[in-house]
Amino acid sequence: MNIQKEEIITKIENIQPFPAVLSRLFALLDDPNVDYDKIEEIVRLDAGLSAQILRECNSPFWGLNRRIISLKEAINYLGTRQLRNIVLFSGAVPYLCKPMSGYEERHGELLRHSFAVAFLAQTISDDFPMADRSLVFISGLLHDIGKLVLNQFVLDHLSEIIERSKQQQIVFAAAEKQFFNIDHSQIGGMLLREWNFPDDIVFIVENHHNVRNVKFNLELSLVAYANQLCHVAGISTFIDGVPTKDLPYLSKQLQLEETAAEKYLAGFLEEIEKFDAVIQTIVH
Repeated sequence: MNIQKEEIITKIENIQPFPAVLSRLFALLDDPNVDYDKIEEIVRLDAGLSAQILRECNSPFWGLNRRIISLKEAINYLGTRQLRNIVLFSGAVPYLCKPMSGYEERHGELLRHSFAVAFLAQTISDDFPMADRSLVFISGLLHDIGKLVLNQFVLDHLSEIIERSKQQQIVFAAAEKQFFNIDHSQIGGMLLREWNFPDDIVFIVENHHNVRNVKFNLELSLVAYANQLCHVAGISTFIDGVPTKDLPYLSKQLQLEETAAEKYLAGFLEEIEKFDAVIQTIVH
């Protein structure tokens, strides 16, 4: 039996909207010529946001070589692009931290995977001068946000979806789409549109499992490639699916050598302890 996708789409309205102050701030930070005083003014509208941004700024993950002690200093020192990433991360964490029994074996796997994809995609983008590193990071962080909506439906039919995935030798997302007539990436795009996110982010989120069927987009391919590498490394929200067949295709799209995947993963895994320490402080 297939669940009607219209029933699933209606559940988007049940997801708590992305905080208005963050959406406003996010839009401002997209403008490289924005007045920094205006940014500070908006942040101060939210009593907890300044402290949250400072806490994230001083997390060892961001690798800053000095301690940031004021919002004004954070804005001036980080610049709009890096601050945009931190603001988005601060806003996304409460959603990505929610228990996801349909996708997670352990609480925190979705956040860990999302953060890993964002970090790895941005790292890989350093080798692509034309790539928008901020767009890659943000889209990587949000690429699985649709699982928020689809989680309960997946949980109710988990054994059936797993069985379909194994029988047909397809990835879990493909079995999910067959079963529900829609998948988490498409739902994620709808959710971000509802939250008025920019079209370029929406496009990447809703197509990260659909790279073969859309026109080449560098940032999309980087996020999809990083996503597949994380699955290969076991940094995943779900481990019972079969290996993806998209990795060789994405490597060819990005004109990467066969050894590139091993190189990128080795560099990332060297940082995994620091990375996991940050995740643990958030989840617990």
